[in-house]
Amino acid sequence: MRGQLLFCVIVLLFCVSTLPVYSEEQVQQHAPVVSEKRVIFTTNYGDLVFAFYPEVAPGHMAQITNLVTLGLYNSVQAFRIIPGFVLQFEEIHERSVPFSREQSAALVPIKAEFSAEIKHSKGLLSMARWENNPDSAVSSFSILLGNAPHLDGQYTVFGFLESGGSVVNKILSIPLRRGLPSKKIYIKNAYVVNHKEEYYSTNALDAEEITEVISPVDSTDTTGLHRNNGLQNVMSILVGVIVVISLLGFVLQNRINKNHVVSLLLVNVLIGVFVLMIVLLPRSSSVPWLSVLLFAGMFALFRIMSNFERKS
Repeated sequence: MRGQLLFCVIVLLFCVSTLPVYSEEQVQQHAPVVSEKRVIFTTNYGDLVFAFYPEVAPGHMAQITNLVTLGLYNSVQAFRIIPGFVLQFEEIHERSVPFSREQSAALVPIKAEFSAEIKHSKGLLSMARWENNPDSAVSSFSILLGNAPHLDGQYTVFGFLESGGSVVNKILSIPLRRGLPSKKIYIKNAYVVNHKEEYYSTNALDAEEITEVISPVDSTDTTGLHRNNGLQNVMSILVGVIVVISLLGFVLQNRINKNHVVSLLLVNVLIGVFVLMIVLLPRSSSVPWLSVLLFAGMFALFRIMSNFERKS
């Protein structure tokens, strides 16, 4: 009996001795690796410092740092705030500053880099994309303001907000109207540092936690609304004018001179071209051939109108 007990003890000690022993350093190796590079967004509310996961999302890290280096995030706005969910920066295509040829060439879609280990939680950076295409991300991304498990495996997490919690909290205190910030939030300058000490040697770490601030909704203050609201109003009015002119031409076609009917149709075409210009002109700065196409279309339209005037 003693021999059997001794044998069991020996076997137990042997099993315990063969179990892997992890040091603190080895345990930390299971956490995502953080790059030494940092991207700093100097906004009109303060600095936001972003760190990256180079092994989890190398393509996204390369894309963001390249776009920042080329100066493409300068003047980009934070256009979407949903308290407890996201603070989102708009697509670079939406900015008002024109692009150079090199900058335009850098705005390409990147493939998704989903991670089973990293979950969408407060403070992480999540890349935006088109709803039905996981590989359509270009430049827009969000700072998560809370946990969002429904985004796991659907959107790429590529880094986290390392410094700037107090800046985010200031932004979250801005009144919202129709889901849009009532004051302009924009990036004055964005730049890359290869080692975080390059930034923190002259700037303090702002590790304030993002709070669950519920922004008050201001129903009276209309200043600083997103510019697309005004654009939508103009578009609606112009489309309405087109419809009215078309109806007039249809009703009066047998009562007025044929040339007058053609004039109405030409006015319709002119308004339609103007609508297209409103839509396409902001994008022509990043697509050179679009500018040529718009110019050629306008030139052809004026030639047609001048020929009609000579005939009438």
